Amino acid sequence: MQRDIRRIGSYTLFAECLQSTSPKWISVLRCALGDEGKQLLNASVAQSRHNNMTVSLSFALNGQKRCVFDSGHWVKPEDGCPGGGTVSEFTHTIRELEK
Repeated sequence: MQRDIRRIGSYTLFAECLQSTSPKWISVLRCALGDEGKQLLNASVAQSRHNNMTVSLSFALNGQKRCVFDSGHWVKPEDGCPGGGTVSEFTHTIRELEK
């Protein structure tokens, strides 16, 4: 994706990436473009909204919100990202879950 950033988000690039990484790429592509894939995407967006996930790289670890990067910079806890916004802080939160 880094070679031609204008193509990011296109179905063509999606299909090319799938084809180069998965032997079952055609099945994944059919799912993603079909009704089930669209329903799964809508459910994912709804869940993200429900959990107040507003930063571009947000996810949950053991049910706790974590986000690390948005708009070209590492996000700080005081900006609404628990666990810290640096790689070392984020790594620390993951290691804490292992205990």
